[in-house]
Amino acid sequence: MRLAFVDSNNAFVDETRGGAEVYAKNVAPRLRKFFDIIYVPSTRRIAALRGREDTEYLAGTLEEISKSFGFEVPYEVVRFIREELPSKSRCRSTMRYLELIQAVSRDVDLFLDMDYWPRNLMPRVALGVIGCAPFPSLALGDVYYFANASGRRAAVVIQGLGDVRSRFIGETFLTYLRSVQDLINPIEALEWLGAGPALELYWRALSSDTFAAVFLLSRGQLENQASGCAKCRLLHPADAADPGLRRYRGFPRGDYIVAASRLVAMKGVLELPRIHRRIRDETGLRLVVTGRFSDESTRRAFGRAAEREGLKLGEDIVLAGFLPKEKYYEVLARARTLVYPSHSDSFSLTILESLAVGTPVVAYDIPGPHSVYGGLPAVRFVREFDHKAMAEEAVRLAKMPEEERRGLVEDERVTSFLDEHSSWDVVAERLAEGIMEAAAAR
Repeated sequence: MRLAFVDSNNAFVDETRGGAEVYAKNVAPRLRKFFDIIYVPSTRRIAALRGREDTEYLAGTLEEISKSFGFEVPYEVVRFIREELPSKSRCRSTMRYLELIQAVSRDVDLFLDMDYWPRNLMPRVALGVIGCAPFPSLALGDVYYFANASGRRAAVVIQGLGDVRSRFIGETFLTYLRSVQDLINPIEALEWLGAGPALELYWRALSSDTFAAVFLLSRGQLENQASGCAKCRLLHPADAADPGLRRYRGFPRGDYIVAASRLVAMKGVLELPRIHRRIRDETGLRLVVTGRFSDESTRRAFGRAAEREGLKLGEDIVLAGFLPKEKYYEVLARARTLVYPSHSDSFSLTILESLAVGTPVVAYDIPGPHSVYGGLPAVRFVREFDHKAMAEEAVRLAKMPEEERRGLVEDERVTSFLDEHSSWDVVAERLAEGIMEAAAAR
């Protein structure tokens, strides 16, 4: 069986380490045990290319992907990026790329997207409106367009769709505005403004015959979406943390707490100063923030938020940036606790890895993570946007004697949970089984 893996979140071509990207990088190569896989770059990545240096970088990266992961990367795609694309306009290059993928995927049995989400709806709508791509089908994602255009079907893993509370259209946008306080990024704000209607559009599309199967990571994710989803299947285990991470549990604790995530508004990054000011006043501990800001406007807004709370960057709050894996896990393991004010999560690999290295967590009580970690003593949930409660829980964990803190993460329930979520091979096998069952059911 031949799968066309559409890398919609650019996990293999960009330097990113969000949960969805980690999932794709670990699962997609393991699916080669079950399927022949053709790698398809996203139209978003193609449309973003600028200049000869950029196109050469992507072409070289695709050649390296073929060697390193064993995916089939069509020669025609690499040649197009290297030889044709630099001389074409963004509009013409997008249209030509769509035609090319249709041509090279004629013998594909199924298209697969491991991060199907309307977050990037607006750029695709823009391409359609100005006539650079078929509209509205491309607005529903590359995988939807390619499957329809080739007469094939698609299977998708939902990493984010429906993970933000959406009891009414516009609630996701209100959550965004409440989190940022000021309008930091007009483009990002427009995307979240369109997220509510996009969710409805996407869920309706998922019920169409285009999709053979829809895979979800948590029960909370399923229960949070308003529409029915007859094709939805829960993956279990849905994520994994290398059991080798537990070796980090021997590190002594530092004089800080940690925040780790993609540094974007919906992960609560701009709420961190409000939360940490209370923690610092009670404990004197620093806050170490790992990760890279999504854009300069978010970074500036973070600085303004820290200044409003009387916190100094470099002293009260340390921006550690994007850390190598080994260093990241060490920083996470030495922290007194992980503060995780995310509004958008289906499972949360960050929480899983924090438990693996022995650091307890305080998180917002949102559907996805609560349904996954709700019964574990090392994860404390507080009401969404309750900064005071999050700070109080973090203070309790930070002041806790180390023996008591260790007891939380070494609790039998936590150990059993980590054992169950310790193998990417099993995660990939469950997804492969679901794909084969869906393909056979037609």
